Amino acid sequence: GKLWSVSPMGLCQFDEQKKRWIRFLKDKSFNSLTFNRANCTFWIGNRDGELGIFDIKKRIFQVKHKIDEPIEQIQFSRTNDLICISRNHLFRLNVIKNQIEEI
Repeated sequence: GKLWSVSPMGLCQFDEQKKRWIRFLKDKSFNSLTFNRANCTFWIGNRDGELGIFDIKKRIFQVKHKIDEPIEQIQFSRTNDLICISRNHLFRLNVIKNQIEEI
């Protein structure tokens, strides 16, 4: 697999041969990243409270949801729901139905 990261540079992938980072998306507010193996997409959270999806093959980023506070962490559960942690809340996003709820 390849190494991906979100940083002040945006969404980047490390090129092992050239020993440098390659930027795919430029956004300084990105702060959390997780990969959905089911459909080969990245989910990205940011300080603006946005949850977005990045399709690697198509190289398209789309914001899917916005909450009222910065997102701290995101990860997929065993049931393939996206768990989103903000400063004061915990959310579950059903990525198939595209429905978000506070837990």
